[in-house]
Amino acid sequence: DMEHKHAQMTTLTSIQHAAALANTQGVTVDVICVMYPEDNEKGSMHVKICSRAGFRVVTMNVSAAQTLPQFRHPVRLPFMNQILYAGWLHGKGRYLTYSNIDIGVQAPFYLRIARHLQLMPETPLSLVREEFEHTPSSFGVEQALGWRGSGLGHPGHDCWTFPRDWVPKLVLGFTLVGVSMVATDLMQALHAHSSCRMALLSPQLTFHHVQGDSVVKHPQNQRARNNQI
Repeated sequence: DMEHKHAQMTTLTSIQHAAALANTQGVTVDVICVMYPEDNEKGSMHVKICSRAGFRVVTMNVSAAQTLPQFRHPVRLPFMNQILYAGWLHGKGRYLTYSNIDIGVQAPFYLRIARHLQLMPETPLSLVREEFEHTPSSFGVEQALGWRGSGLGHPGHDCWTFPRDWVPKLVLGFTLVGVSMVATDLMQALHAHSSCRMALLSPQLTFHHVQGDSVVKHPQNQRARNNQI
């Protein structure tokens, strides 16, 4: 829907700003955007943002529809492994950050992560987002920065950073992006590889925005509680 597309545009723009700030401080960030071929249309706004920002676009073709024919869903859903392997194969950094497409980042995001990884280089990070509800249709990166610290805390996890060379060693099986329990599966895989170590950060470095009520205050809206998958 339009609200979700708006959130995607905000996310990509926020990553562009945060990466540019990090690069001025000696922290190199290369962004890999993973999508299906039908989403990689030259005229689409998200592709324009990726091109303007210098993000690399990687297309994938396999989905649950081909690999798990007994699985029924109205849209093509990728496996978590596909996205992480795209970052592992096409990225250049020592660390890999995975985030959902509707989770924006604040300007100091990469700088704060880099500082933390200097102190604990082999400990994966999970960042807890800030939730902004009842946002205007014009909400963007500038508003998110101005609203920072005034949003709702979110109990879930949807952004992680860990050494990039861990990707082939993570056991994720048939974990699908877009289906509940994605966070649980990735958290367990990272815990298994890190000897149960995980650093949880919540200094308002990531955010999510909705024009209506937030699932934080209205848990009955959460897909995990209503979707039979």
